Amino acid sequence: MQIESLLKQDPEEAFLFLERKVNSKFPLSPEHAKVSEYFRADLGAPSFGLPFVFLEQNKTELYEASPSLNIKKQIVSGEKIKLYVHPEMINSYLTRGMYKLTEFEGNIKVSPTSSTRTVFTRNKDENFMMKIDLEKRLGNRVRKMKRRQVEHSNRITKELIESDLPEYFAYMPESMGILYVQGENEIGMIVREFERRPFVSEKRYLLPVFSLFSLDKEDKERAPLLAQIVERTTEEGNEYDFFHERILKPFISSWAYFVVKRGLSPDIHSQNCLLEIDYGGMPKRIVYRDFQEFFINPEIRKAKGLSLDFKNNMIARNDSNLKNVNGKFITDVEESKRIGYSVVYDYTIGTILDYFSIVLSKFSSCQESKIIDGAKSVFRECFNGMQDELFPKKAYHLKHQQQDISKMYEIEEAEPKYR
Repeated sequence: MQIESLLKQDPEEAFLFLERKVNSKFPLSPEHAKVSEYFRADLGAPSFGLPFVFLEQNKTELYEASPSLNIKKQIVSGEKIKLYVHPEMINSYLTRGMYKLTEFEGNIKVSPTSSTRTVFTRNKDENFMMKIDLEKRLGNRVRKMKRRQVEHSNRITKELIESDLPEYFAYMPESMGILYVQGENEIGMIVREFERRPFVSEKRYLLPVFSLFSLDKEDKERAPLLAQIVERTTEEGNEYDFFHERILKPFISSWAYFVVKRGLSPDIHSQNCLLEIDYGGMPKRIVYRDFQEFFINPEIRKAKGLSLDFKNNMIARNDSNLKNVNGKFITDVEESKRIGYSVVYDYTIGTILDYFSIVLSKFSSCQESKIIDGAKSVFRECFNGMQDELFPKKAYHLKHQQQDISKMYEIEEAEPKYR
């Protein structure tokens, strides 16, 4: 996609186009996507009707984190709460005897986003996203929306509201959560606002990180957006300096801020991390969405006097945090914790940096060695000695082409590249 064309669009429409058409992970192979093509962002319809039911408030659990009043009015009406139902789940609910969830009162127009189970409302005064129950395999596992996910999302959003965030960071608030329980069945829904916080009045665009290095399926000859942004907003020969200050440094520093200052470890990848640019194409902030995979380090939080009011995702609390390294389970809690940090930084963040480096290789000022050295410098500055405590000497990567989702991910050793 041409950056000039993107900047002429409505920000919401530009965002949806990038989600659907500028994503190198699409299409998912059949064994990795058990959702009908019609409802998928990559292959399906631009929009579809999403049905909803009305539930009594006393039959649901409502979680709030300073939601937009306009959006709340669309979900809560008097003593009733709307719960939206993905059409792919209707037969499952009927089979389980959850007939209340099929007594539809109407539907709204939505568009699927890159995650498929998160949809974006259309034609509202204030559009928003909903992450809804869709117990189908998407990517490497079956996704579920239970109490655990709803509660954790709500707690992380409150944490972000209470935090003194860096100026180069913003987030998409998951400001409401709804949970419906029938017997052993828990059905959840999370409302995610498109308007980032901290709020700015300036017109800005939101680019998923995967769209920065992916080719536009309808314009494959054009350079990826990252190269276009760098090229149009800086002088020839200064590309690396611009990239370092405007993208590389904020990208690494945002994750490091949460690890060092808040005792959190966001599992940031190219889908749930985004770049915000202004109407002239200038990078402004790194943006996070999807808070279910924020992990909690109780030791750091306790040392900093921060709340430990979390029920889920506590690092190294139980056996679910054991690491399988080349077929050997790591039972030492501290070693397992360090390997976990390494996987996020050295593998997940490192993979994104690899892609950035490939895209920017067209510029003579952006040699790979320069990007590596720049990342190392930012890393050391952010962790300021804590890296020896938090990270292992080796780097740890997830092994590729793992097909059996019932098994724990296998991890392999590597040499650190970006630290």
